[in-house]
Amino acid sequence: GIKRAVSVEDRHLYTTWTNGYGYRLDAILTAARSLKKRGGMEKLDNLIKELQKASAFSSAEIEEYLKNKKQLRELCIQICKDIGVYYADTEGVAEVYVAPWLNLGFDDKALIKIAKFCFIRNARNLDSMEQMVKKFAKQGLFTEEDISSYVARQIELDRKIKEIYEKCNYVGAVGQKDRENYRNWIEWGFDEDVIMAVAERFADK
Repeated sequence: GIKRAVSVEDRHLYTTWTNGYGYRLDAILTAARSLKKRGGMEKLDNLIKELQKASAFSSAEIEEYLKNKKQLRELCIQICKDIGVYYADTEGVAEVYVAPWLNLGFDDKALIKIAKFCFIRNARNLDSMEQMVKKFAKQGLFTEEDISSYVARQIELDRKIKEIYEKCNYVGAVGQKDRENYRNWIEWGFDEDVIMAVAERFADK
């Protein structure tokens, strides 16, 4: 999309791309079309260096790389939206967080599910989501189905704890300590009726 005379610098860049990096004209044009009216030769030079680093040299490889990059950017935007944060530039988000998560074996839908779960749990930043992702990875939960099943169990757990709160006449948000206590009571062998009966004895106490 540039409308000016070819400069010495332009010739130097073209020589570098073709003779230095080994790109053919058709591949360079594929990269250039993706940046039409979006930064000129300097931006194209940066993109070609990025493509070289990624070993994308043919037109087909470049198209695939750009397609994947666009999908990654869209995923970053969606994750940030779901946990309630905003970044004008998502490249850092992709490099530091999302790309490594995908490399662990998570798919897009699983990460979006985790982001929504983080929002519900008030873990509304990328570092908190990082901890949650590592927790799921440690348990071998990588797909949307795996995460959905886990989230459903956690929601049911919180519902039961809220019922205990009502029996105790207690008002508050469900905390991690309460979840740990409830799991301990169940593991010790107490059934829900006993827990509710004891809770009722502590109403207003």
